[in-house]
Amino acid sequence: MKTLSHYYSVLGLSESATQAEIKKRYRHLAMKYHPDKMGGDQQKFQEILEAYEYLSGQKKLDKSTIHTTTRSRSNSSARNQPVEERIKRAKQQYKENLYKEYVDKEHYFSKLTSGLKWKIIKIASVIGVFITFVLLLELLLPYRFENDRINGANYITMSGLTSVNEVRQYYLESGKSIYFDDIPRYLYSTPELIICKSFIFHNNRKVKFIFSKDKEEYATQYDLGSHTYLLIPFFLAPFGVYLFQRRTYSYVFFFYLSLYCSTAISIIYLLSNNRILHLFTLGWF
Repeated sequence: MKTLSHYYSVLGLSESATQAEIKKRYRHLAMKYHPDKMGGDQQKFQEILEAYEYLSGQKKLDKSTIHTTTRSRSNSSARNQPVEERIKRAKQQYKENLYKEYVDKEHYFSKLTSGLKWKIIKIASVIGVFITFVLLLELLLPYRFENDRINGANYITMSGLTSVNEVRQYYLESGKSIYFDDIPRYLYSTPELIICKSFIFHNNRKVKFIFSKDKEEYATQYDLGSHTYLLIPFFLAPFGVYLFQRRTYSYVFFFYLSLYCSTAISIIYLLSNNRILHLFTLGWF
């Protein structure tokens, strides 16, 4: 004699499971053991279906529905027709579940590409493309030169992926700082310098020490402006998400990466070092 405890066991649930949990578990197991799928198991599927019917209240436990262990040919033939009907109904429900999942997926992606989040993606894509255009344009424009003076210096430790470097930090009269780790030591006592900056964003590019013995120029290091071209993929990520819409989980990943990470990087980049002011004035201020 089969009891409700047996049917809970078939679905792998405790007897305190709610109807929502029963339905969810049934759908999961039905998808896994459906006979139309490769690796499906019709007998297991039939047991799952039977357990769901009783636990969901579609059928009631009574004397007419209790299965015994008797395997006589007469009893077997008497049950053939109801089993076929239940399997046919389960197949139909399986197809309906697939369609429902498809509809839910389409609804999720249509919701993803509309509303406030999608507006933020579109705005971030415009900003990112514009920043990238300006950065590439700066490669064709001349440098801006600013005279400055060193007020002090200090060693700091910079930890990299493979090593730890002792970096020299220069404090400038303008209140800013620049960093080097590979310039000659005799330059430490040279106070006057010229900073070469990009034309629009005023990003540091290189430094020339005015009274040095050599006339070499040294690229600035450990500075956001010096490595700004490495950020171009992040600036362009929202535009890629806007342009190449897909119904995939990888698209969802890049969508939220662009929404939160790329958008934040673009905002921080524009707000730091007065870059947004330099942009609006085309670098004149």
